[in-house]
Amino acid sequence: SAAGWRGDVLSYLGIGYDPHRFMDNLMHGAMFFLPGTGSKSYSNEIQLQSYGNNKFNWIAGANYFHEKTSTLGYYHNPINDAAMWDQPDRSTDAWSLFAQGTYSYTPRWHVTLGYRFSHETKEGTKTIGGSIGSNFGAATATILPEPVDYKTDEVELRVSYAAPRLQAEVGYYGSFFNDENRSLTWQNPFADPADADGFGRLALPPDNRSHQVFGSVGYDLLEHTRLTGNLAFGRMTQDERFLPFTVNP
Repeated sequence: SAAGWRGDVLSYLGIGYDPHRFMDNLMHGAMFFLPGTGSKSYSNEIQLQSYGNNKFNWIAGANYFHEKTSTLGYYHNPINDAAMWDQPDRSTDAWSLFAQGTYSYTPRWHVTLGYRFSHETKEGTKTIGGSIGSNFGAATATILPEPVDYKTDEVELRVSYAAPRLQAEVGYYGSFFNDENRSLTWQNPFADPADADGFGRLALPPDNRSHQVFGSVGYDLLEHTRLTGNLAFGRMTQDERFLPFTVNP
């Protein structure tokens, strides 16, 4: 069959925030964005597809997405509830490959096979709350910079069948997540620096796997009556060890 190709720069977006801009909440507080806060992103996609063939038609392509954000700001309300956050240079890079082909036995009977693979990487820092103590009365808490170094791979495969009265589809979806950081350790800012027990530690998102197989079917019983069914089975696993009860000796 003949083939054609198309490449597009789908989008470019840049956002900056005025330092005097704020958002009111239900308690009449305000969220202020400081200079340096903003976001930039762009996306590209290229496609290669067939045309002019009545029996078999296909499409294949790839796309790439990049985003970089920086957030610096603070929140305050009349009851002295205040917070500040600094999340510099967080980035997301993602790319994917996809392909799909359809074979037509007749103008009304056809089978379609589709496949997609994607990979995403996130890096930077974000804020997270950490506490030290065994009960509410003795516990202390602080806001911490959490390192972000995530990688996610996704795979999807679908096969569909269509006839005048019967349509069916089966498929598989898999997700594979990897975190380069297993835990976050910090020094207790409320303790004496010479205190050997002045550290805290918390677990970060663990590596994990997810699998799902699914299927659907539809059949026209009568002119105005249709029977449909859907079935899916999934399994999620992770085997990271639990952290010790305490990081202190």
